[in-house]
Parts: sequence; structure tokens; C-alpha cells
Amino acid sequence: MTFDDKVFIAKKIRAARKELNYTQAKLAELVNVNEQHISRIENATYSPSLGLFFKLQKALGLDLSDFGIDINENISPLRKDVLRMVYSASKKNLPYYKDVLGYLDKNFLN
Repeated sequence: MTFDDKVFIAKKIRAARKELNYTQAKLAELVNVNEQHISRIENATYSPSLGLFFKLQKALGLDLSDFGIDINENISPLRKDVLRMVYSASKKNLPYYKDVLGYLDKNFLN
């Protein structure tokens, strides 16, 4: 038996959606796609684009480790929390994160 990425991702997304009691329509609304697109992903007909994958992951409260991806396994939990916040920041808010962290680094952390 071979590993099928589409089926693996589909099962993870469907299980997480059901755990949150979200309908496919609700999840579709959260990630700005139509309900049929979510259905096709959950039925392993389509694979989500990388951008949509990250939107789904965030909307469902999943961690990359839920998909077998363990980046920086030796990073402290606090650093992981800070990185998660930075990675999930909107394009609009990212410059503010940079300014705040830069200010703290320059004025308090040296």
C-alpha cells in the first residue's frame, strides 16, 4: 500500500472540521472558498494549494505536526508560540509585529 497525500490531508481536515462542529459551508466561509471546494478536498478529489492549506490549518486550529511535519523540533514552546503568532499575522499586521519586536530588541534585550 502506498501513502496518498490527498487522502491523508482529506481525512485530517474532515476530522478537525467535525471535531469543531463546523459544516463544510462554515469552513468554506472561514477560508474564503466555496463549499464544493471543501467537499472536493475532503473527498480527496482536489489537493488544496499551499496557501489554502495554511488557511485551513489555521481555521481548524491544527498544527503542522498534525500533518506529520515537525519543523524545529528542538525549539522551546515559548519560541514556537512567538513564531506561530508571527507566521499567522496578516500582511497588514506583520509590519507592526516587526516594529514591536525590533523596538524590544533594540531597547530592552541587549
